[in-house]
Amino acid sequence: MAVPKRLQFSSFRSRIIAWLVLLLLAVLGTVFFSVNRSTYDNTRAVIDDNLAIGRDVFQRLIEEREDSFKITFRALALDFAFRTAYNTGDFDTMLSVSENLLGRTENADMLMVVDYDYRMIADTSGMYPPESEFPWTWLLEAAEDDEDFETSSFILMDGTAYHVVAVPILTPLVDGWILVGQRLDGNYVYSLKDIITSDVTIMALDANGSGKPVATTLPAAQAEDLAANFDMYFAGGSATGMLDLDGEEFVSLNSPLVSRPEFAMVALIQQSLP
Repeated sequence: MAVPKRLQFSSFRSRIIAWLVLLLLAVLGTVFFSVNRSTYDNTRAVIDDNLAIGRDVFQRLIEEREDSFKITFRALALDFAFRTAYNTGDFDTMLSVSENLLGRTENADMLMVVDYDYRMIADTSGMYPPESEFPWTWLLEAAEDDEDFETSSFILMDGTAYHVVAVPILTPLVDGWILVGQRLDGNYVYSLKDIITSDVTIMALDANGSGKPVATTLPAAQAEDLAANFDMYFAGGSATGMLDLDGEEFVSLNSPLVSRPEFAMVALIQQSLP
């Protein structure tokens, strides 16, 4: 029996609609994929630019702090009263003088005085007694190799990171060093986040490359994920990494602070991809 014309037309129209729907879905799928890819690429480009700016700001702040400390303590190391106290060899006097200097220095959190034989003369933190060996001999070895007998670096003391500057005590030859440091703790990284609008993590690395956050603006669960997988994210010294931290993707820029065989420290500038 012949199919009614109306039903034939309806079937043909359904086929046309079906093909149009399929074609539209294909076009929309292509457009969606293209827009999604473009959005992702643009987002990554913006984040990468922000991270690079954040790293530059961080490095500039470090350089400005170094310059400020050097200018201040060059003058103090040449001060007649300071050199007189240093030459007495009286440890209590030097500790009192050091605490006084520290109290008058903006943004300084610790001050040490070390003689030319790398022995402690004064330590405002109270961790290292007089005549004990200065723990970071490589720091003063670098100062000895410098034409001005100055140096700066980063150390880890009692689980806290410090940015340290060393300037020589001249009498008139080099007779020791004043070391002044600023803590890179939670307060520091949060103040930095306010400036660069990115998360900041200071990581201490062991000889195997495994990392431990010593200061971070990340929540505890994300910091734990970062510590557990840092060597995977930045294997081979990679500058950037995509980090899955407690279910949230982060783009992270790795900025080395100090690199030694037994110890290293890096700053991570981070932004959430979502």
